[in-house]
Amino acid sequence: MTLFKYGQELTWLMIAVEEEPPHINWAIKPEDMIKTAKTVIEEAKTAIDEIAKTPEGRETFENVVVKLERVITTAERTLLPLGFMKYVSTNPEQRSAGGEVEKLESEFQNYLWSRVDLYNVVKRLGGELDRLEGEDYRLLDKILKAFKRKGVELDEKSRKTLTDLFNKHDQLQITFQKNLNEYKYFVRATKEELDGVPESVIKTLQKEGNQYLLPLDYPVYFPVMENAKLESLRKKMYEAFQNRGGIENTDLLKEALSIRKQIATLLGYKNYAEYIIEEKMAKTPERVISFLTELKGYLQDKAKLEKEKMRKLKARDLGISLEDARLEYWDVSYYHNLILKEDYAIDHNTVREYFPLETVLENMFNVYQTVLGLKFEEIENPNTWHPDVKQFLVYDKETNKYMGSFFLDLFPREGKFKHAAAFDIVQGTLLEGGKYQRPMAAMVANFTKPTETEPSLLQHREVVVLFHEFGHIMHQIVTEAKYARFSGANTAWDFVEAPSQMLENWVWDKQVLSMLSGHYTDSSKKLPEDIIERMIEAKLLNAGIQNLRQIFFAMIDMKYHLEENIEDPNKVWHDLFEEILTFKPLRNTHPASGFGHIMGGYAAGYYGYLWSKVYAQDMFTRFEKSSPLDEKIGLEYRQKILAKGGSEDEEQLVISFLGRKPDNKAFLRSLGIKV
Repeated sequence: MTLFKYGQELTWLMIAVEEEPPHINWAIKPEDMIKTAKTVIEEAKTAIDEIAKTPEGRETFENVVVKLERVITTAERTLLPLGFMKYVSTNPEQRSAGGEVEKLESEFQNYLWSRVDLYNVVKRLGGELDRLEGEDYRLLDKILKAFKRKGVELDEKSRKTLTDLFNKHDQLQITFQKNLNEYKYFVRATKEELDGVPESVIKTLQKEGNQYLLPLDYPVYFPVMENAKLESLRKKMYEAFQNRGGIENTDLLKEALSIRKQIATLLGYKNYAEYIIEEKMAKTPERVISFLTELKGYLQDKAKLEKEKMRKLKARDLGISLEDARLEYWDVSYYHNLILKEDYAIDHNTVREYFPLETVLENMFNVYQTVLGLKFEEIENPNTWHPDVKQFLVYDKETNKYMGSFFLDLFPREGKFKHAAAFDIVQGTLLEGGKYQRPMAAMVANFTKPTETEPSLLQHREVVVLFHEFGHIMHQIVTEAKYARFSGANTAWDFVEAPSQMLENWVWDKQVLSMLSGHYTDSSKKLPEDIIERMIEAKLLNAGIQNLRQIFFAMIDMKYHLEENIEDPNKVWHDLFEEILTFKPLRNTHPASGFGHIMGGYAAGYYGYLWSKVYAQDMFTRFEKSSPLDEKIGLEYRQKILAKGGSEDEEQLVISFLGRKPDNKAFLRSLGIKV
């Protein structure tokens, strides 16, 4: 049990581990959040001091390596939920305190892995690697590498410099993300200018005088870009979106890139990309660049034809000659949507009527429960941070064994995390005494909030997002990893998306799509079969442009981390955007300010989205040959991929599941490329 006392007040953060699910005090005062974090970190440091004093010859794997891992896990059990409040709390002071906790946690990690005395104790066990097996071997190996990657083998002055750089870098990332989450901007438009925008979206907008205020949140931004007939409105929305985060974020990114270069140089790497990628499946930046370049070659010819078709539509739409028609990037979503309507008779606004969130959730749960051999139970009156949030318990369907719990926080609100993501709150781990701490996770998203007259209706692409992020939740919940370091989605960063990307295939299956749907006025009325067939047929529409966009993000990430000096991140962005996507960029914007991935876990790793998809599509071939709802294969997938987390080499996990070495054939086919 963790109990902290400040004066006369008791602050409970994490109740005893024997409680399932753990009870968390989401109403904790901001000042107590910081006090609690500091207390936990000081307790951890005291425990680390004891490990570091282990006499030579008395060190064992259990009393050094396992004990160290437990010290870290115990601290994280408190720090993770406190830091999570930065992303979801309705109280700006709590969000700020959550950011401070993240900063303290980062500083603690930097302190921990720079302890030379602790490293020397662990290093004396390095010779035991030969006798260790499985997860124990992996734990000691990863810990030794973690120390080396924090510079413990450098001289004292260099170590101090490095620690300062890591701490400063972490603070830059926290500030960048805070600016992005709390960025406020509204595009103003009259009712006439909103021509084509769904009435359901317009109803959600604030109004000043005769003008509507359009925020940049996804439930407004994407429907406007897909439906607004007025090009000038689409351009204004796109331009505003390119400026998210504020110009300050460009300066923060530039400073972070400089610090990353200094870190890599101090540690003996040619660049930051080399430093980061050596820990991933790809191993080297050269292999990443080769992968992206080869894929770009496949896609650019495809994208050229797609652009030409949309340019002809624009010329027809505006009543101008083809020579005078220039397709802009802010036109792409609109004409993509128009092609869906004209060539495939697919209207997003009609389709969304068949995907009310509650119906999709219920049926998505049925799919996941069937495929993974689980059952979910909703908690009535759950202990949460907001009334909209729901909580569920997860059990193994056959044994009724408790697996963990998850929260769903699905609607936008001021100050909340702007994207869709899955967060660890408590990580699965084997505790001292043999009890397994079951995990707790949260899915955070920003779907359209229901109104008094209409439920939350999802576009099909949002159903894909829901399935994807919930795949991460399942990865976190069904873990059986012995150590928290390898729990759930704690895998190599260029594999972490693969399990969820694999599950995206379910929402392109005719049987599953029908299961998920139900008209909001009559849930028994399923999405018509002919629409489903046309949706599947249209899946590869503009796949060239869409995937080149991913290649662009991956390439700009690599360019930022391979080049010696980035004077102007936005100029580099605009130049590469034009080179890869062949659209004219808006040079007066600062899009690098909104690239949240590069100031988080995806620095020098954005390529992982495409890289992991190779493995995702290959794994799906087993279901393709049978059925997406094959319970036997699904259980095998849960046991061989999801439950393992990062406890084994990721490529070996895939080989175990496939019964062969993976290849990229299924991936290329999924893009409409013949192999």
